[in-house]
Amino acid sequence: MTKQYKKEGTKVDRLLEFFFLLLNSSANIPYSHFLDEKWGVDRTVKRLVDDINNSWFRYRGQPLCEIVDSSGNKTERGERFIRLVDRNINFDIGNARRLSSLRALVEFGRLVKGSALGIEYGSLLDALLGEVGKDLKKKEQRLLHAFERKFFYVGKGMKDYASGVPRDIFDDVYSALLVEQYIEVTTHNDETHILKPLSIVMFNNGLYLVCLFKDQEDDSKPYIYKIESFKSSKILRNEKFTYPVNFDPQKLFEGGFGLILGDKSKMTEVVLEFSKNKKVQTYVRERRWTPVDQYEPQKNGKLRMTFRVTDLTEVKSFVLSFGSDVEVIRPASFREDVLGTVAKMGQLYDDGKAA
Repeated sequence: MTKQYKKEGTKVDRLLEFFFLLLNSSANIPYSHFLDEKWGVDRTVKRLVDDINNSWFRYRGQPLCEIVDSSGNKTERGERFIRLVDRNINFDIGNARRLSSLRALVEFGRLVKGSALGIEYGSLLDALLGEVGKDLKKKEQRLLHAFERKFFYVGKGMKDYASGVPRDIFDDVYSALLVEQYIEVTTHNDETHILKPLSIVMFNNGLYLVCLFKDQEDDSKPYIYKIESFKSSKILRNEKFTYPVNFDPQKLFEGGFGLILGDKSKMTEVVLEFSKNKKVQTYVRERRWTPVDQYEPQKNGKLRMTFRVTDLTEVKSFVLSFGSDVEVIRPASFREDVLGTVAKMGQLYDDGKAA
């Protein structure tokens, strides 16, 4: 297959160019090709390979490429080559989960289409979908007919990043994260910080930056910023950092009920009781809300849910979204908090304003 790639001039292009080089190459690419000022040192190139393989494995079940010697054996020393493993970009049509996941990725690219990453990322995935059809037989090509309608991603409350965030801020954040450089940002509250970017998180159709302050001594407690909270940014080109080997975003959010995190040494046990409404019970049970959800059917037909969290803020929103179909059993203080909010809501509808 032949791909056309137009360089747009951002640091994010390095990852995309690496991808296209692999797909366009009919032979193994010498590892030394990437050891220059453009691509970086050995460690940087190795991380680039690991990053793209980790992403590829998640959606294809296998790595995209591997580092081998002249005989084709995996190696990390001596004369090396980068070999494309998944040469037939031929998605498993029978696996709807992978296809729908890919569709969600395309929507992610469109979500950030106002940035260079969004433009390139969305175009890359759309191009891949086009190439899938070329590699399939005519009988199989019919399976991709109307793909965008068969696998559709519904975004609820999606943020408008195309008009809400300057393109250069997106580019700076993504580039600083990829090349491991500090970034100086100024928020809309006129606070200026030098940040060490660790991860970009997508939550409820919004993008958040997990980071550390440059002079932060305790690196076990990262900070989380909405990307749209930045009004200006600047990459500190001569100030690189080493990505922390112990940082794990999955572990970071353990104990939370979303992005708001509390003290993990002070976990709170929450017990909720859902009504006899079977549709509500099914909706709750078929989803994973925390890593330790526990359910216990009651003799009266209701369903009890027990879990432990570090902060109740987002749990409260969760409870209120079910209206009269859920009751807080404990903790007692949380029950009183929800009851107070419900009372205030009742007052809004008891003032004679209705026509």
